[in-house]
Amino acid sequence: MSASQSSRTTGERLRACRRYRGMSQRALAGLAGVSPAFVSMVENGQRTLERRAHLAALADALHVSISELTGQPIPPTAPANGTVHALVPAVRTALLGHTLDHAPALAPRPARALAEAVEAMASGREHCRDESTGRELVELLPELHAAALRGDDPQTALRALVMAAKVATSWAKALGYHDLAWIAADRGRQAALRLESPLHLAAADYSVAQALSGLGAHDQIGAVVERACASVPRETSQDLQVYGMLLLTAALNRSVTGAGDPDAALDEARDVAARTGEGTVFRFAFGPTNVAQWSADLAMDRGDAGRAARIAQGIDPARIASDSRRAAYWSHRALALARLRGQEGAAAAAFRHAEALAPDRLRASPQVRDTLLHLLARAPRPAARDLRGIAHRAGVPL
Repeated sequence: MSASQSSRTTGERLRACRRYRGMSQRALAGLAGVSPAFVSMVENGQRTLERRAHLAALADALHVSISELTGQPIPPTAPANGTVHALVPAVRTALLGHTLDHAPALAPRPARALAEAVEAMASGREHCRDESTGRELVELLPELHAAALRGDDPQTALRALVMAAKVATSWAKALGYHDLAWIAADRGRQAALRLESPLHLAAADYSVAQALSGLGAHDQIGAVVERACASVPRETSQDLQVYGMLLLTAALNRSVTGAGDPDAALDEARDVAARTGEGTVFRFAFGPTNVAQWSADLAMDRGDAGRAARIAQGIDPARIASDSRRAAYWSHRALALARLRGQEGAAAAAFRHAEALAPDRLRASPQVRDTLLHLLARAPRPAARDLRGIAHRAGVPL
């Protein structure tokens, strides 16, 4: 559906897909469980698709992937913002070309040195160094597979591979390559299975759930998270931090599917965070601050932008552990403020903060791009000037 992919907004792609299927707005609305007026407003750019449930329902009704509606991965618009995308084929080859049964014929470094290199890469990812992260994935993934198969310390290599796969999953997902994110998550799970470590397996299952969310496979996420929650130990602070991240994933997914009580999972995660404090295990940064961020995201996903904005306002960005999560905080706060009349200037300021920290990720988000266009149509002149600059740098057609 080249016409839908070339359109500039999710609403325009939705219209193109609907017409391709020969559906009326009323027919699509009936299949997706929304109103015809809602479909019309989305198609005409009067409303953005900020709820995962709506996006998944519309994609299911049209028998298309979510990426067909969002247009991901969004191609770069200039060489300056295309370098990280140019690394994707090599990362894909590094993941698909090597397994734990067929590793490359190379002599790997000692496992401890590889583990240190993976930790350095994970730190760079947290500082939004996405280009260097891509290059390091290309180098490290083959070597980690070789080390796990015939290196000096296969167990250490497998643990490092679980972390490298987690980094690759989040890297690919942030750039909109959801199929690649799933491949990376599956590689991490295979490594965790060989480790026979319930904690590492639960951490790998979290990455699987994150990859599936980008694909809109919410029923599968529920099964993955339930399995992981049932099997992860809960004895140490490390155990509880991983369990807490799984609870947050369950809360958000329940909100999307309507299967189960999201508030119960969120409340339990909040209780767990009170016990662990701000954590560092697997670089999840699970703790009270992270739970508050997820709470705001959950409110937004329920369509309560006002509550999402209030929760975000109560979070001190200085307490957020990494630039990556801080960028996500400002981006999500901007999306919530953009839904509120009279908050256009505050939304523009939040977008500026997010852009300064992670320009490639802002550019890759279809929700951000649609929101920028939506805001520009109603923002007063000072805010519109800022928004137009952000939109231009993100490659949004104006």
